[in-house]
Amino acid sequence: MSERTGPQIYLAGTSTVDVHYPLCPEEQLPIFVHQAPIGDKVPTSNIDIISSHRLDLQNAGVTPLLETSGGNALSIVKRMAKLLPNSAYTIRTWTGNDRYGKIIKEDLTADGIVTDIIEITEGITPHGLVVPRYTHEGKLDRTIFSYKPEQIPSGFADNIPSQINFAIVNSLSGSDWPKQLKEGTKKLKNNKTPYIYTPGSTQLNAFKNTETENRLDKLNAVFDAIEGSYILSVNLDELMLLMRVKGVITDRNHIPNLIKKAHQELKSHALLITDGKNGAFGIDKKGKVWHVSAAPVKGNVKGTLGAGDAFISAAAIKYFESEDIADSLTWGSVNGAMAVEEISAHDHIPTRAELEARVLALPPSEIKEAKVSRAA
Repeated sequence: MSERTGPQIYLAGTSTVDVHYPLCPEEQLPIFVHQAPIGDKVPTSNIDIISSHRLDLQNAGVTPLLETSGGNALSIVKRMAKLLPNSAYTIRTWTGNDRYGKIIKEDLTADGIVTDIIEITEGITPHGLVVPRYTHEGKLDRTIFSYKPEQIPSGFADNIPSQINFAIVNSLSGSDWPKQLKEGTKKLKNNKTPYIYTPGSTQLNAFKNTETENRLDKLNAVFDAIEGSYILSVNLDELMLLMRVKGVITDRNHIPNLIKKAHQELKSHALLITDGKNGAFGIDKKGKVWHVSAAPVKGNVKGTLGAGDAFISAAAIKYFESEDIADSLTWGSVNGAMAVEEISAHDHIPTRAELEARVLALPPSEIKEAKVSRAA
C-alpha cells in the first residue's frame, strides 16, 4: 500500500477500454449488432467482432476521439482518487496482455493507484465501441458493442489487503464469481471492513433469467453480499429486480415505501438508489428515507457512460466521511451531472474543490429538497 495519509481504499471489479467515436449522423453509421438507448445496459459478447466494425468506421472516414480505460471499478477509483487524493487506492482486476491492457495499467499508474494485484492473462482485454448519434427523430442515442472473453478470472477473495479502511465491490466476472463474491465479502465482514456493493449486470442476470445455470447459488451469493454491506448502490430498476417487483411504478409516492421495505429485508446499513432524471433516493442506517432531485447540467448532455460511477464515487466518499445520506446524495447527483457534460466521463474528472463549488452553487431549493425527509 502507498504511504499516503488518507484512508486505505480497495476496489474489485472488471475493467475495459472504451473506444470513443465522434457524434455521427445516423446515415453515416455502419450497421451494428446492437443499438441501445442511453441508460440501457451495454450489450456484450464473447465474440470479438468489434474489429470489423472499427474498420467500417475508419473506411467511412470516422476516426476515434480517444481510447480510455473504463469499466465500473476503474471509473470509480479514478474519480475517487481526484476527490480524496491523499488516500491510497488498490484495485483488483485483470487485463489481457495486449495494447488495451497496457492502456489500463498506465492510466491507473498515472493516477497513483496501486496496480500490483492486476492479473495479466493471455488474450484480449475487454473493450467496446461507443458512438453517440442523433436519430432522425432528433433524439440522442448511442451505438455500443462490447467484447467480453468467455473466461474472466476474478480472484477477488484471495487478494484482499489486510489493512484497508473501506472497500468497493463491483461487478465480478468469471465462472466462479458466486464463490469469490461470497468468500470475499465474508472476509471483509470478518475484518470489520465497511464495503460498498454495486452488483453488476453479470450478477443481476441471475434475477432476470430463470434458466440461469446454478441460479440459486448466484442469488444467495448476491443476497449474502448485500446483507451487512455498508452501502448497497443500485438504480431503481435494479432495486425492483432485487425486491421481485414486476411492472412499472406508476405512483412515485410508493418509491419511499419500497426503499423502506428493501432496507428492512436486504439488511444493508444504507441504500443509495439512482433514478435517472428524477434524481436519487437514499436511506440511512436509522431507516430514514431521503430524496434529492437531479443536479442541473451545464450545457447539453454529451454522454452518459460513467455517470453512475461518478455518482457512487462521490456519494460513497461523502457518506464514509459523514454518514449523512442527504449530503451524500447531493454530492453524487452533482458529480453525475458533471460527468454527462463530457463525451467521455474521463475527459475531465473534477477535483474535490470543483465538486464542492458546484454543490455550493446549487439553488437553495435544490439543497433544501435534498434535506427533506421522505419517510415511508
